Amino acid sequence: MGPKETAIHIGLTRDFLEKAADPWRMGLSWLRQQQQFKWSWFEEYLPEVHSKQLGDCDVVLSWTPKWTAASLERVDKLLLIARWGVGYDHLDIDACTKAGVMVAITPEAVRRPVAAANVAMIMALATGLMHKDRDARAGLWQQNSLVEPGFGLVGKTLGSIGFGNVAQETFRLMSGFSLKYMACTLHPDRHRSEAVSLGVELTDLASVVRESDYVMINCPLKSDTLHLLGARELAAMKRSAYLINLSRGAIVEEQALIEALRQRRIAGAGLDVFEREPLPAGHPLTELPQVILTPHTLALTDDLFAGMEKQHREMYRALHEGAIPPHVVNREVLDSPRLREKLAALQDRLKHNRL
Repeated sequence: MGPKETAIHIGLTRDFLEKAADPWRMGLSWLRQQQQFKWSWFEEYLPEVHSKQLGDCDVVLSWTPKWTAASLERVDKLLLIARWGVGYDHLDIDACTKAGVMVAITPEAVRRPVAAANVAMIMALATGLMHKDRDARAGLWQQNSLVEPGFGLVGKTLGSIGFGNVAQETFRLMSGFSLKYMACTLHPDRHRSEAVSLGVELTDLASVVRESDYVMINCPLKSDTLHLLGARELAAMKRSAYLINLSRGAIVEEQALIEALRQRRIAGAGLDVFEREPLPAGHPLTELPQVILTPHTLALTDDLFAGMEKQHREMYRALHEGAIPPHVVNREVLDSPRLREKLAALQDRLKHNRL
């Protein structure tokens, strides 16, 4: 067998080519500069991966398509889906585990960029940046800004729904603004020491929603977080409060949010994610001036791309060396005989490169 036949084969979903202006800037350029791996693009982009696309791939680097049980039918070689990002709500994790396929994410890559994007939203909402920009472009020099001033942060409360990597990094970055910090999490006992060191009060969802001036969503989308914030939770927020969501749109009941904004029951929102993406033309959210909208790209920075490259290199290096990649989310698959067989077959194949 030649080197290509004995190398790890990485498939890349075609959305990188079709949705990104320059996919190589997204932390992929290193693939063109190495010899340890064979790589190829999927021939077409499908919203749901089809098993015929997987061919002889050992790994698939996947961005936006769904993975279902049908995606993995009669797939005997694939052993890792490497997510470009951290969200995996569009993957059937149980089906992946049953098929002996690991799913790995890149939390270290997104922690600082998404936290920085949270800070950007907070600061833009607090200062009224967007409507002041519109005023300046319209020649409204100071008039409206005197009527609608911004809000200082000293003494305000910043709350987070979720207290994982991104939330903790956001609190760390905001530490110089003299706010009060609070968060809710499903597993408070796991995070007591981090909360103490950051000065964050761990409490319940109702308290975060009721007491915060800025409510951030920093939790993943799962069955128990779908529409976690609905009409009742939004009604409990302060009328002067802002909602910030850079996680997943469906964590918020979007129609309830639209009504809360229309009726001025909350002051505004900063949204990078939506229940349906791309946001349809003429969507009601686009007509609300107190809302900042970004197209699920606010955290896409050179830092994030460099982090993605680093973490994906670590995943593939681990496989090449016979180890388990970092940040596998379906840990139960590690006990799967099916996965162990595929890992053993891979190592047997790679011996030809090492000899």
